Amino acid sequence: MVMEKPAAPVIMEKPAAPVIMEKPAAPGWRSRRPGDGEVDGSGDDEVADRYKNTLFDDLMAHFTLPDLGSESENAKQRALVKKWALKKMGELFRAYKNRLWATYKAEKKPPVFENYLSKQEHNWEEFVKYKESEEAVNLSKKNQKNASEKKYHHHTGRGGYEVAMPKGCTRG
Repeated sequence: MVMEKPAAPVIMEKPAAPVIMEKPAAPGWRSRRPGDGEVDGSGDDEVADRYKNTLFDDLMAHFTLPDLGSESENAKQRALVKKWALKKMGELFRAYKNRLWATYKAEKKPPVFENYLSKQEHNWEEFVKYKESEEAVNLSKKNQKNASEKKYHHHTGRGGYEVAMPKGCTRG
């Protein structure tokens, strides 16, 4: 029996500098409903593909994916890595904004805008203005109330119980 050589490991290098999008915040930056924001000028809240591609290409400059033998397999692998990486970037950015606001609320002093934050200083006042607005405060209270009333936290995914249960299985 011939053992195949394992695929080359993913090589990770420390990035030279964080990746920052230079685009200023648009009027609807805080909206999460389709059509309310102008993040990329298209009228919706989705980040434009060119920004996603730039972020992913900058990230992949520091990694080497193993060669799977065929172009189609390599493309599938790259697509899966891209999907996961962009999802993770979104989660981390959201967590960063939450930490930033929590720190500001506690200390009442804005962050130091240097290095990678230097291009974001012009957005800070609008961000604070929104977070302290009546609309944001009311929405936060409403969401806190709803979260505290939640009794059963489901783990079945977005499809719910019907999708999670195998086809043909009946409860009896």
